Amino acid sequence: VKYIFIIGLTEELLKYIVVRYGVLKNSCMDEPIDIPLYMIISALGFATLENILVFSNPELINMANGPIYLSLIRFIGATFLHALCSGLIGCFIAFSFYVLRFRWILVSIGFILSVFLHGIFDFYIELSIMDIATETEKLYPLLIVFILGICVSILLKEIRKIKSVCKI
Repeated sequence: VKYIFIIGLTEELLKYIVVRYGVLKNSCMDEPIDIPLYMIISALGFATLENILVFSNPELINMANGPIYLSLIRFIGATFLHALCSGLIGCFIAFSFYVLRFRWILVSIGFILSVFLHGIFDFYIELSIMDIATETEKLYPLLIVFILGICVSILLKEIRKIKSVCKI
């Protein structure tokens, strides 16, 4: 519950709010692919802030390979996950503009999937950090990122096929 409804939901909503109030109603957003791209950019900014907070911990600097190992884990894990989860939401929002009848259903599906996957990812990362995860469970976060990456890639290809409203 903590990982899905508190961490996952809060982080995904924060990234969405930045795009919603910062860019979504801007007249420059005239391509369907713009929405997922801005969501991914928002996620990268969020992940950067999160990484700054993590790496500002003085205990990490004193560890032998701590910063290098943590950098790799945070890139493969947290940074990539944030980008993919936000990209997933952005894809569903982009599709919702072209299927108005099911707009809220599509947006809700995007948010629910993203928040759920984010929460499950964080849950298994926490189990791994506490060293109570089995060897198989330690691979679940990588599996989530891999499958999510494939899904977002497929959705982005489909969005590129949608006709633009740009007159140029």
